[in-house]
Amino acid sequence: MRVSGIRVGGSRVAAERVTGTVVDIPEVSDPLAALNDDFDGAEIDAAWDLYKPASVVLSQSGGNLTAAIVAGGIGDGTNGSHWWTVRDGWLLTKPVTGDFRCILDLTVTNEAGNAVPPYAVNQWRFGGLAAHDPDRATVFNYVHCGIGTGSEFADTLLAEWKNCTDSVSPYGGVTIDYNSGQLMMEREGQEFRLYVREASADPWTEIDTIDRSAAPLPATLDVGMMCYDADADDDVRAQFHRIRFETL
Repeated sequence: MRVSGIRVGGSRVAAERVTGTVVDIPEVSDPLAALNDDFDGAEIDAAWDLYKPASVVLSQSGGNLTAAIVAGGIGDGTNGSHWWTVRDGWLLTKPVTGDFRCILDLTVTNEAGNAVPPYAVNQWRFGGLAAHDPDRATVFNYVHCGIGTGSEFADTLLAEWKNCTDSVSPYGGVTIDYNSGQLMMEREGQEFRLYVREASADPWTEIDTIDRSAAPLPATLDVGMMCYDADADDDVRAQFHRIRFETL
């Protein structure tokens, strides 16, 4: 597995012994660490870019960024939030260039925040981590992973993958038994590796590995958070607890 021994953000100090003297050599900090966010301020960091703001209400306090969508369903107008084929939703992202690792801590619930997102046939309710081609003028190109419930998976929680190429969106996932955990995305060239786990001490479970070499995504992507509901009842809420970026 490529995910063992992960060091997320920050910097460390190496020590070298030279003629009996210990010399501290600062290691260069990872520039992507500047994108990290604990969501602990009173206001959302202005460095985040919000796509389709009319479709979500965002609030931040106590180390949580909470997203409540305004309207689920069709998602191809001003308000709707549904990431699938030509449909779209809100995104909160920062630009990331080159190979990266991103880990997102999150909890996905129903709108009231007291249960898992409700399961229903032909409904999909997810919150998660996305990497998008910034050019959304005519078609959508992205990779994402999320936690929630999906129609084909019969009343169970799911860690979903989706791979959208020119607004065609195959998807799938692995079943899980938790709605609060961590998602990880790693990019190396045109390979995107997606993982999930419940707690930071747990081993990672692979959701999928996506090869985009036949339909390459650009060097710089919009990377960050999303949630959506395929039904107009909007019965999903995502709370994001922290996000970490690291160069691979």
